Amino acid sequence: MQKPKDRGHLHTTSIRVDPPLTNEGKKSIEEAEKALDDARQEYDKLHDKAQDLEFKFKSAARISRHAREQRGEGEDAYYIAAKNWRKAARHAENLVREA
Repeated sequence: MQKPKDRGHLHTTSIRVDPPLTNEGKKSIEEAEKALDDARQEYDKLHDKAQDLEFKFKSAARISRHAREQRGEGEDAYYIAAKNWRKAARHAENLVREA
């Protein structure tokens, strides 16, 4: 058996050396960064608009719930007042009958 030839490396190297960028590569990177920046600005606008609409929706829901509660309280007060009025009317009729 022959002994393998010693190449001076203990393991296979995994170092990758990138070639220097060409002018086209630099231009491509600049265009991609500009597109990314434009997309980020558009996203920020849409995100702010979505937050504003969500705030308006929650505010309207809160006002609507409060209005429903107020309506319920108003209806309760109306029915109690009507009940008290009927009770007072019956009491007045009874007083008239007794007199």
